[in-house]
Parts: sequence; structure tokens; C-alpha cells
Amino acid sequence: MTFINSTTIRTKLNMKVTSAQIDKFEHLSNIKRTRNLLSKEAAQYENIFKAMSHYKGGNSHKLERIKVTIAGKENAEMVERKKQEFNHFVNNRWGGQVRVVNSSKECSGSKAAIWESNNKPGTFGVYIPNKDKYRASSLEDARIILAKHGIDSRISNGDGIRVNGTNLPSKEIRRLESLHSVSVLPIRIGGKEIAYLFRRSDRQNEPNHKVLISAHGSAKGEQRTFEKPDNLELDFASTTNNVLVSNTMAFAEKLQQGKVVFEEESQIYDSSNSEATDYRLTGGIGTMPEDVAKFIGKIDRVNAKHRFDFVLLNREAKGVHFSDLIQALKDSCGSQSPDQLICHFCRPKDESAGKFNVKNNYRG
Repeated sequence: MTFINSTTIRTKLNMKVTSAQIDKFEHLSNIKRTRNLLSKEAAQYENIFKAMSHYKGGNSHKLERIKVTIAGKENAEMVERKKQEFNHFVNNRWGGQVRVVNSSKECSGSKAAIWESNNKPGTFGVYIPNKDKYRASSLEDARIILAKHGIDSRISNGDGIRVNGTNLPSKEIRRLESLHSVSVLPIRIGGKEIAYLFRRSDRQNEPNHKVLISAHGSAKGEQRTFEKPDNLELDFASTTNNVLVSNTMAFAEKLQQGKVVFEEESQIYDSSNSEATDYRLTGGIGTMPEDVAKFIGKIDRVNAKHRFDFVLLNREAKGVHFSDLIQALKDSCGSQSPDQLICHFCRPKDESAGKFNVKNNYRG
């Protein structure tokens, strides 16, 4: 009988592996088994199997046990990796609204849940609190089920945003709130302060049905789109692929008077539009927080039909896209997030972009 030892392996495969190491690996596999084998220890001996797999000697039974151990370890790692990837996907798509469970037996409480079927890989189960459990043929099917029950998927996590500071510190916010009887809410995504929502202080507990956003916008050099939430309407002051010629506060006055009408097809994104251009947005416009606070503070309390809130971007936030702002509004406002955004920014997409005068939207 030929035994595998360090000399044999060095001679045949030019690798330094001792029989003591083989025995230690065997001992580890006996004690820990596949699922308990520490990755560090297993990695230390994987080269043994790779070397010995080319040689069949008297220790062939040990080869098989090592092979089974390593194969089991790799399979366990693959299963764990897939589980982590699924957890990451669910967290990115639904945030903390949906949790991952192993099976329907773990569903309970007030939080929605999702799990992958063990019997039919690629299909999923979905749990809706106080409702029922549903079968989903795909992740898209799961998204539709969750959306029907008011759980929308996230359209952004703000990963590409850099915030170096703020042009509206808390002391200045308090001054504006006190002077103009307004409420100023910092709008954040992933802890990053990217914008500010201005509204009358006497309306803090009312839903933000309509919000005016004023910023610099562009899609030049990018081909980004995002999936617009079904319950959100987007109305653009400019038509597509045009630079907007306008004054923010003059437009706001007309909007408040009910004298703005959007008629071009490319200006209105309602429930029939599922995809929208993900414009880059920056806050370096001429309109100042003081201007907006003064305007919002004086909005006619009686003319409720044309009321709206106002958003300005943080000038120190870089890399912000339209989808980031929409998601940040939802994250920051919760159940009071707006269902209509009036988008007062430029919309150029390439070098052929023209100009659009905002006065084309005015009536009366």
C-alpha cells in the first residue's frame, strides 16, 4: 500500500504538504463538519485536496472525505452568498418596508415579508400584514403585489450623492420659520441632506399634495431613466430636450394664481407613464431660501385650490438625480409625501436642445 506523505507530493506535484496537515484537515472535518468548518481553516487546507486529487494512493479514502468536506463547504458558501444577495436586493428595492424570511411559517407582525420558494426556485411568496400570503411567479410579480397594497419599491438609495455641507443651517432655518410663519423640513436620503421643503406652518400636518421644485436640470451625457411611482404625477414647466427660459418666483406667482396650464404631451407624466428621464439636479439657481420662505408665508389661505409647497435643493449636494429627490421626499415626508410634482427645471438631453419660454404655459 502506498501512503501519501510530504515527499510523495513534493516529488509528484511540487507542493509542500505534510501528512500531519492531512490528518489535521481530517480531524477538523470530523469535529466541525461541513457547515461548521471555519473558512480560514478550510482555506488553509484546500491546496491539499487540489494537490492530492491528481494522485490515488493508500489514502484515497481521505481524499474522498476531504473532497466531500470542501464540496459541502463550497455549497454552503454559495447558498449563504445567494441569501445575502437576495437580502441586499430586497433592502435596496423596498428598504425597511419588507423583510426576508426563510418560509411562510416565519411571517407575522406588521411588516410585509418575502421569501424564495424551496420547491420552485425563482418563484416567491409574499406576506401582506393583516391581509394574506400570495404566490409570485417572479420578483416583478412580487413588486406588483406589494405595490397594490401600498408598498412601493424604492427608486433610489442616493448612493452617488456627495454632500459637503449645507447652505441652510439649522439656525437659519429657525430664523426663516419664525419670521415668515413657515415650516422648513430638511429632505434626506440615506442620511444625506439634499433639499428643503417649505410650507406654511399652519399646514404641517396636512398632506403635501402638490410641490413645486425649482433647480438646474440636465440629462446631457447620460441615458438614465427610472420607474416613476404609479401614484405620482410629474408636470414639467418645459417641454422635453429644451432649456427653460423662466424666473422661478414669477412662475410661482402664476402657479399660485391658477394661471399655469401644461398642454404639451411631454410636459405631463401621469399614471399612463411608467418611465421618466433621470435628470441631474443642482441647486445653484438665483432663487434664495429667503425668497421662497417669504412667498410661502404669504400664500392666500383662502384659495386652497392652488396651494402648493416648495422645494429648493441644498447647494452643497452634488450628484443628485431626479429619482434621488423623489425618493428623498417619500423618505422624509412618509404618508404626507406629494402625489404631484411641478418641475421647474431645464430638460436638455443632447446638443440639439432648444429653448422653451415658460410664458407658453401662462393663461390670463
